Amino acid sequence: MNWMARTVIALILVSATCWSAVVGAQSTSPGGEVLDGCQDSGFYSKGRFASDLCWECMFPMKIFGITIPVGTRNASKLPTRTAAPLCVCPGRTFGIPSIGITWGMWKPTHTIELTRRPWCSPILFGMELGGDNMRTAQGIALATLQGNPSHVSDDRGKYGSFYNFHWMTFPVGEMINMLTNNLCTKASSDMDYLYFTEFDPTWTSELLALYTHPEIKLFTAIYAHAVCVADAVAATASKPIEQAWWCGGTWGMVYPFAGKGGGSNNPESQFLAAARGLGAMHRRGLAKLSYTDKAICSNAYWFVLPKHQYQFQNMWPWPKRNSAEWIGASSWKWGQWRNSPARFEDRVIVQFSYEECCITAW
Repeated sequence: MNWMARTVIALILVSATCWSAVVGAQSTSPGGEVLDGCQDSGFYSKGRFASDLCWECMFPMKIFGITIPVGTRNASKLPTRTAAPLCVCPGRTFGIPSIGITWGMWKPTHTIELTRRPWCSPILFGMELGGDNMRTAQGIALATLQGNPSHVSDDRGKYGSFYNFHWMTFPVGEMINMLTNNLCTKASSDMDYLYFTEFDPTWTSELLALYTHPEIKLFTAIYAHAVCVADAVAATASKPIEQAWWCGGTWGMVYPFAGKGGGSNNPESQFLAAARGLGAMHRRGLAKLSYTDKAICSNAYWFVLPKHQYQFQNMWPWPKRNSAEWIGASSWKWGQWRNSPARFEDRVIVQFSYEECCITAW
């Protein structure tokens, strides 16, 4: 027994030493200083926007009511309520109504940055947007309003899992839209719009956020939380419950639309912040419904989060190149290990949106 005990102790010590080396390598630079600054994700600088993108996540498509490629497994990746096979929309010839067939597909439309350091952009080469001007005077005042720390390294324990939300269009998605718009008569709703929650006081204050979505009071009851338990199981096993738009599955409650969530440095807390950010975009009319018969001719305003419209791909750190996940799917299925315990990381997500349009005869 003595030799077994010594062997176990030796293994523990070796493992601890290796772990310390890994932590030290990830949390310090060669010079030894702590890497609390803004990190470059290599999204554009190393071409990871193409090499790490889940190209197969654009499938399955649905044309004239037929799922392509054909198969029950592919059908599970489609929203529950898709448009009818036939459609009538203003055509390409002077807007004259024309009969057509529907076409739906997943498009990588936006990128989402979740950062603990205000103004930090891992996508844009690790730059701190606005430079020193945003770090001083009015810039810091905006960033720290109602509790958003201006320097993460000083406030990790106090602010827990607070993440800033940056939402921007994705060039690959825009190129795909340019191709599909030649076939579809659907009015393009693309916007070169960048949304930064550092300018949004409701993101940093749950009390202020309450005024933008007072219906949150309806979802504090036990029945609402019970539905969210079922939604967590459904999102992980198949797809989330569409009608439970206040639930974020295993990630938590979508409400309130604010940046403070659960445990820090946790993929689920970060993805929950992404879902809340999208919910806020819908409430403000900046994001719209892009599928179902309601949106077949043009995107429609939809002021709650349509969960079946979105899937998220983890792009950085540790990209998952072969799948995108429904809102609320357990991170034990897709990404509990896709973070580093050595530091409080930022995250880059590609937002896949299911969009349907009408291919008209004239």
